[in-house]
Amino acid sequence: MKTSITSPTPMRKPLVGDEQLDEWVPLLTAWWSHFGDEPVTVDELRVALSLDTPENSLAIPTSLLRPRRKGPGALKRSLGRRLAALVGWMIGSFVVCDAGEDSHVHVRLWQLRQVQPKTQQGAIE
Repeated sequence: MKTSITSPTPMRKPLVGDEQLDEWVPLLTAWWSHFGDEPVTVDELRVALSLDTPENSLAIPTSLLRPRRKGPGALKRSLGRRLAALVGWMIGSFVVCDAGEDSHVHVRLWQLRQVQPKTQQGAIE
């Protein structure tokens, strides 16, 4: 049984132009297209987004290129660690959330939330 998020994670906004976070936008966009706000495991993401195969996968962050070459196990571990580090950060129009644990298989669940960027007061619309 999948558990739901117990408490909202505070959102952290990175500095504008943080390329290391910006390179996650294509992966998060594909994630959102496949799953929306449904909680998923790293393995579900890996399979659905074809992250194992360079010729079929979307542009993944450079931090996942080396683990991908080492195989699915290394890729899953690296992706899970990086998602844990990204919890609460606003990346593009998404926030990565820890969605608890899948009690059947005892693995972490991840969830995306889509947010609308706040407009600056006095900005021209």
